[in-house]
Amino acid sequence: NRVLTRDPNRVSWIVAVKLAEELDGSAAAQALMQSVYSATTSEVVRSGIRATEASRAELWEQSAQEYAASLQAEPDQPLLRQDYVNVLLALGRVEDARQQADWFEERIERGDQLLRSYLAELWERLGEHGKALDLWQIMYLSQPSVPYYAVQAASMMFRLCDAEHALDLLNTVVADHAYPQAYELTAEIYSTLGRPRDAVEAAALGVAVTQPTLGLLRQHAENAAAAGMISTGSLASSAAFIKKDPANPSMAQLHGHQLWSLDLTNEAVAFHESLTARNPSFLPSRIFLKD
Repeated sequence: NRVLTRDPNRVSWIVAVKLAEELDGSAAAQALMQSVYSATTSEVVRSGIRATEASRAELWEQSAQEYAASLQAEPDQPLLRQDYVNVLLALGRVEDARQQADWFEERIERGDQLLRSYLAELWERLGEHGKALDLWQIMYLSQPSVPYYAVQAASMMFRLCDAEHALDLLNTVVADHAYPQAYELTAEIYSTLGRPRDAVEAAALGVAVTQPTLGLLRQHAENAAAAGMISTGSLASSAAFIKKDPANPSMAQLHGHQLWSLDLTNEAVAFHESLTARNPSFLPSRIFLKD
């Protein structure tokens, strides 16, 4: 943020926006985009931001045009190129999406090995999980101290129906790193396997020892409800989630359910009243208050 304040024309704006969204929710990311858009004089940056906003509004054609314009003016925007692929896939332009992989492969062949992770993520978006796993494993084995690579490799293992090895790898990660995404993926795998109690334990530990992501907070709260293990801890996770992302209706509903389940009746009523004050048509809260 400090860098962008000094120079709002940097194409790294997208990195800051994605971090803001992961750590503080969509409202924080939107506010940052608007701030950069107002300050920048770069049409490359403005086109990229317009593309991102159009994508969020599911205006796919408009978004694709803006992404293409930004990338034509400045091709060296790997994160923006990845998002462009998502829009192309939403439009059903699979071959155009695959062509974006050529740009990454050419750059890697010329020695830009840092783009391997971008290519791996691109293969993942294209459903080529085997190709993605090969790249993530190469990166993890060459840099085992970077937990992100291991978590991504575990994610691909899981998608390729190898949950056992995925969990083994994640256990290796959390033994050495307080890395929230590792706990989040562990909980997700256990939840998918129909083991919500194990998911709650993994998520609760992650919340306790890391700065939790929104995904980890969600895993904790949702699996606690599914396992019948609602506690003050899972309530704190849902509260932390909606503090960062107050417009999320499913988590708001879950937080109200947890308050009620813990016999915090007055707090549950007050919470649902606050939701209907913001949105009088929010049906779950209206039903709760009526009952």
